[in-house]
Formats: sequence, structure tokens, C-alpha cells
Amino acid sequence: MSGTTLPKAAPVTTDQLTIARSQLSVAQSQLATARSEARSQIATARSEGQASGEAEGIKEGMTAERARIRAILGSDEAKRKGAFANHLALETELTVDAVKGILASSPAEAAPAAVNYLAAFMAQVKNPEIGVGAETGGHTEEQAAAAMAASIVQAYRAGPSPIKT
Repeated sequence: MSGTTLPKAAPVTTDQLTIARSQLSVAQSQLATARSEARSQIATARSEGQASGEAEGIKEGMTAERARIRAILGSDEAKRKGAFANHLALETELTVDAVKGILASSPAEAAPAAVNYLAAFMAQVKNPEIGVGAETGGHTEEQAAAAMAASIVQAYRAGPSPIKT
């Protein structure tokens, strides 16, 4: 811009300068307020987004864990291995395929023994010796039979015996 001259500006009065400074101060204050509000809105949105994302992640994690447990406990490998399958499904973080492999190589649980309560009660009763010349312990046969009946009733009233046959 050589050779070009700008027109001279009109002189600025003190009042005009004061007004301009006042307007600049107001504009700077408004800008600071707008920036502060924007930062606050961004922080709120970020916080809400994070909370929403965490909630969604937890929901997805729970759904995936339920599917994992269902796949383990419903597998053919888990049949007849209830307690072990439950432990692996609920207490470990192993994959479904890893748990199936472990269950496939483990033995089946033994079926619980059936309890024969009559045999357990009868085992607690002393059987009398019968036949010719049997010992009655100095009691008549009626007394021995009554004693035997009383012991059976007593064993019955005592409840189930922990004896398994």
C-alpha cells in the first residue's frame, strides 16, 4: 500500500472513549458469562452421558452374565454335575467353552442314597431269639413281646434315624 493514504479520522472525545470502554467491559463480561455457562453445560452433559453409559454397560454386562450362566447350566455337560456346574457358573469367570470342557472331563455326581426308614428303625430294635429253648432273659414270652413292641414304638417316636442303608 505504498502511496495510499488513509483519511484522517475524526478526533475521539473523552465521552466517546468512556462509552466505548463501558461497552467493551459489558461485552467482555457477557462473553465470560457465556463461556462459564457453556463449560457448565458441557460438564453436565458429560456427567449425564457417563452415567448413562455406565448404566447401559452394567445392563449389558448383567445380560451377558445371565446368558453365560444359562448356557453353562443348560449344557449337556452340566447334567448330573449340579453342584460343580453351579460353582463353575457362579463363582468363576471362565468362558462357556472352558467350563463345558472342564465339566466334560469331570465325573458325574453320585445319586444320593435312598433312606429306608423301616430298616433303620428295625436295626435299632434287638430281635428276640425265637424257637425251642430260646432265651427270654427270665421273662415270659408275653413280657418279651411287650418289651419289643415298646422299643419299636420308642424308636418310631424318636424320629428318623441318621442311619442310611
